[in-house]
Parts: sequence; C-alpha cells; structure tokens
Amino acid sequence: MRKLLAGIVCACIAIALAMATVCTWSMHMRADTARLYTERENALSLVGDDAAKYRGLTWTREAAKHGALMFFGSSELSSTVPPVIKSFFPNVQLRRNISCSGRAHMQNFEHALAIGANSEALHDADIVIFESLQWFFGDDIPIDGFMANFSEQHFQEFLNNPRISTAAKTYACKRFLALEKRRTSENIRTDVPESIKTYKIFRAREKTLDYPQTHLLARSYLDHTFMGNVIAFGMQPYFAARGTLLRLKDEYAAWQAMRNADPYFKRPLFDCRWQEKFTAANALGERTASHNPIHADDIFFKEHVEKNWDNLKDSSKGATALVSREWDDYVFLLGVCRELGLTTYIVLLPTNGHYYDHVGVDPKMRQLFYQRNAQTAYDYGIPVFSGMKDREYEHFLFYDEIHLSQKGWLYVAKAIIEHFK
Repeated sequence: MRKLLAGIVCACIAIALAMATVCTWSMHMRADTARLYTERENALSLVGDDAAKYRGLTWTREAAKHGALMFFGSSELSSTVPPVIKSFFPNVQLRRNISCSGRAHMQNFEHALAIGANSEALHDADIVIFESLQWFFGDDIPIDGFMANFSEQHFQEFLNNPRISTAAKTYACKRFLALEKRRTSENIRTDVPESIKTYKIFRAREKTLDYPQTHLLARSYLDHTFMGNVIAFGMQPYFAARGTLLRLKDEYAAWQAMRNADPYFKRPLFDCRWQEKFTAANALGERTASHNPIHADDIFFKEHVEKNWDNLKDSSKGATALVSREWDDYVFLLGVCRELGLTTYIVLLPTNGHYYDHVGVDPKMRQLFYQRNAQTAYDYGIPVFSGMKDREYEHFLFYDEIHLSQKGWLYVAKAIIEHFK
C-alpha cells in the first residue's frame, strides 16, 4: 500500500512539475512573441502564406494588438508577384500595417471559422474580406484545397466561443461533416472492380479522415440524444487537453516564425499621390502588357496562356457563379461578423473581362454575381467596395487572367484607405 501511495504521490509531483514547466514555457513564449512582433512588425506584416498565421491565434492576436488592418482573402494575399496590396501599407494617409491571411482555396467558410476563433482579438480591429467570383464557380469549394488549409484549432475555438450562436455552430459542424464526407468519398479508388471493394484495404481507405478529432467534436456537438450528451460530457477533458496542446503548438510556431523575421527590415510610407501612380501604372502597362488579347502581363501570357489560347475558347461556356454552396458559406461569414459586432469591409474583386469572355463565361452572369454579392453584404449591414465591377475591360488592370496588376491594386488600396482613414 505504501509503495502504491508513494507511486501516486510521485506521479502527482511529476504531473505538477510538467504542468508548471509547460505554463512557464508558454508564458515565456507569449512575452517574447509580443516583443518580437513589436520589433519586426514591418517584416511580419508582409507574410501571408504561413501556417502559423492562417491556422492559429497567436499571430492574429499580436497583429490586432498593434492596430493592423486584418485582411482575409485567397491567393491574392500570398502572391509573391509584385506589386500586391501589401505594397501600399502603411501610407501617409493611413499609417497602419496590415496582416494578411490568405492562400489558394481559402474561402468564406474558413475565414468565418478564423474570425470566430479570433473574435476576442478582432473585437476592436478593422477587417477587410476580399471576395472573388472564382470562389463561387462549381458546386462547392475544391475539397483538397479546403482540407489543406483547414485549422482544427480554429474549429475548436469557434465552438468554444460563447458569443457565437448555436445556429452558427450547428452550421459549422454540419458543413464540416458534409465536406469531410465528400473528401472520404472522393478518396475511394476507382481503378478496382466493385466486387473487391469490400476487401478490408478498400474499406479502410473509404474511412480515412483528415481530422478525426474534429469529426468527433462535430458529431458530438450535433448529437442531442441522451447517449450523445453523455459522450459529449465525457469527452470534455479530452478536448480541453487537446485544445491546450493546439494552443501550445500555435504559440511555438508563431514564436519561431517571428524569430526568423528580419528585425532590420524597413520600407518607406506609400505617398498616396494617386494621379501620379495611375499615370505610372498606365505607362508600365503600355510597356509590359499591350501585346496580348487579355491586356495582362505579356511575359505571363506568352509563357502560360498563349499556347492554349485557341483551346480555351468557350471552354467554360455555361459556367455560373450563382448556384454554388459558397453562397451559404458567404451568408454564414456575414452572419458571424454581425453576431460578433466586428467592423468589416467587403472588397469585391473584379474579373478580367477579356479573358472570361474568351472562355465563355457570360458577362451578364458576372454582373448579376457582383450585384448579388454586394446586396447580400448590405443586407447584413456590412459596407462593400464594388467600384471595379464596371472596369472588367479596362486595360492593364490584371497581371494575369485572375490577379490584379499594380494598376488594379491602386484602385483597391485607394478605396480601403479612404474607407478607414
């Protein structure tokens, strides 16, 4: 008995020491992260495609604490092709840095989870969400891209947020499980006969889950039966421990990323001499983007589009952006922002009319998309910049068939600065 008691005491002491060590290390990382962000804000504000940033809480907390404009979007925020929106901040009219969270296939559902998970940090922040027509093509978000960008931590923190409604949390759980179901069904191999798919090796592949803990959390949240409530209650310690582990991993990842940032990086304030900048952008376009039918960068067109130009003719004919599940996610995002009382600004990005006409995407449908997207935001009391919807055919507005050029970003930057200054 004495040995048993001694063992229990030793185990308790070991656990207490381990917990004290973890807490001390966490406090050290949080304090050092705050110091590092203050020292290296100029460099860190330019980072967009870093998992510690778009999947976690720590980086967002520090950026918001320093008054950064919080940008949520897609590949336009992680592009390394200059110039991008990052080139215009801070500036003489709005001396604030930015914080970009965006990479390819990050769309409304993931942004809603990120904003809901980070709502405490974002409560007094200014949020800009970039909306792209490309997100709304097809029936649903590309599933591989969604899973590659998904944050288990955001999902758990979203469900733990007491300021978010039960209806929003229910939507998040059902949406995740539906996307997961698509993922697992698309994982089933199609190169074997149906007669042998019952073999264990193929059954196992069908059941593979990218985030089994999130699957369990979502299922338990939706199960309101007596047994479901018992299981959910019994799993609370596990999810609390896992949440602590995710927070520690997030703190460490952000700390490491900030340690690697250049502490000496400096850049001048953008001068906001708009007329001069537009004149220079047009001159640049005349030199570098005037020898191709979509009025984008000549080198890009030659290397990536020209050889397939004839085959692209009407290749997307009949495509629509008016029936996708993305609309449900968009409403979900707007609803989360309204519930949390966040200061949000929607920037509706245009499309390259020359390119989309060539591939057969109906221009009338595109205009209907712009109108519906803006009106939906207005219905939730959220202002929208849609001033570029009538500039689809303006020359030199795009670097490629999708992403804006220097001239295009000038319009967007000017609108954001004037809205928040």
